Amino acid sequence: MNGPTIIRDEDGELPFPEDQHYNADGKNFQVTQAYAKVGINPTDGLVYFIHRQSPEDAAGEHWRRGKPTHEELPALRSSSDIAWGMWNRVASGSQKLNYFMAVSVINPETQYIMKCALQQYNIDEVPAWPGKDFEFVIKNAKPKESDLLEMEAALALLGSSNGLGAGYFIIQHRRQLGWKYIWKVKIWMAGNGVWANPNILFYVSNRAFEGPEQQHRLDEQLKSLHISQRRKRDLNETVEAGVVHKNKDGKNVIREHVVIAKF
Repeated sequence: MNGPTIIRDEDGELPFPEDQHYNADGKNFQVTQAYAKVGINPTDGLVYFIHRQSPEDAAGEHWRRGKPTHEELPALRSSSDIAWGMWNRVASGSQKLNYFMAVSVINPETQYIMKCALQQYNIDEVPAWPGKDFEFVIKNAKPKESDLLEMEAALALLGSSNGLGAGYFIIQHRRQLGWKYIWKVKIWMAGNGVWANPNILFYVSNRAFEGPEQQHRLDEQLKSLHISQRRKRDLNETVEAGVVHKNKDGKNVIREHVVIAKF
């Protein structure tokens, strides 16, 4: 870590990361080595959770002692709060919020939830795009057992380590965003071989249920993005910085704004 608030040693040098401390609000804190990499696409109302580790988990890993206390951790420690800060900066707090995407999910508990969710459909592995969808809302007065199991799977994915940030984001900022609902979850596998990792897409609506026709445009963009990323990875091409999608004539471009926060 090399932030401006890190306390140098007596020689003015940076201590090793596990020995670093900093001052905040008149208090000394030990560096947790937590991080949050978040992307914002204001054009389509998309928040990316790209790579993150909470201060509590990072401190438990790097401090080599017991679980940290609440007082030992920084006040800003939730990925949903960091994502809101970026959404508020890049999208100016816009209410046009349509999707959350957890990219390259490696959390073993979340992967286990995916496996269990797919077992009821006799699917052994997370499928490639267009993946598998799970909806929250029961549309029939007398739902079938399969409907209830689908909703249970959707709730489990939202409650996973990779889904909680999306839920807290819309709950804690209802005053700014209005009423928002996560009504569907999509999981799919991207990449091949050692590069293959599952992704999760959470669909957001102003109503508790949205028809599939509302999702067609970004679904097509995500499909194109998945194909282009796979080809670029396989061919080891250079990707244009900040651009996640561009049409053929180059006039319509979707840019990704990324912030990396360390605590």
